[in-house]
Amino acid sequence: MIAVSAMLSFVIYLVWTAAYAKMAFTKEVDLIMVLGAGIFTEDVTPMLRYRLNRALTIYKQQVNQTYLLVSGGQGPDEPISEALAMKRYLIKRGVQPEDIIMENQSTNTYTNFSQSQVILSQRFNTIPNMICVTSQFHILRALRIAQKSGIKTKGIGSHTPYHFFFPVLIKDFLGVMYQYKLLLTVYFATLFIISMLKLWL
Repeated sequence: MIAVSAMLSFVIYLVWTAAYAKMAFTKEVDLIMVLGAGIFTEDVTPMLRYRLNRALTIYKQQVNQTYLLVSGGQGPDEPISEALAMKRYLIKRGVQPEDIIMENQSTNTYTNFSQSQVILSQRFNTIPNMICVTSQFHILRALRIAQKSGIKTKGIGSHTPYHFFFPVLIKDFLGVMYQYKLLLTVYFATLFIISMLKLWL
């Protein structure tokens, strides 16, 4: 019963992330936040390119002034910050530099949001209507972290290169499960007790 329940949870997670990748977004927003991903050269990786292209599609649909917030610091093995690589990519594709806000100090998803929150509070007088763009496997965990960080945002997922998909999907599935560890502990403990009672009775 526990194994079936865990498998069902994973299937639901898989379908949910796929839905975020297929979702069309046509609403007006003030800000599009793009979460970074590791780079190996000064160019963005395929995974990061998918995120940026999804953000560009939304950006080009906007009628009113919209900003792109690119969030990602520089790791020890990265030649430049992820934010700078993203900014260069966007500028090459027609985005005006003044429409791009950089957050280049973060080191993970938690600091993506905490560092961005500082920038947003300095930049905007009111809370901007925003959407967060990241890979489909990452979007649920990212939105949960945003919620815990006090940032209200919608979310949309981008395509993930197939050779990366299942390893990172499993990693982020476990990450989401960890976010709800107390609830899951109670749930699986209850299932365990029920299973034991069925064996004994």
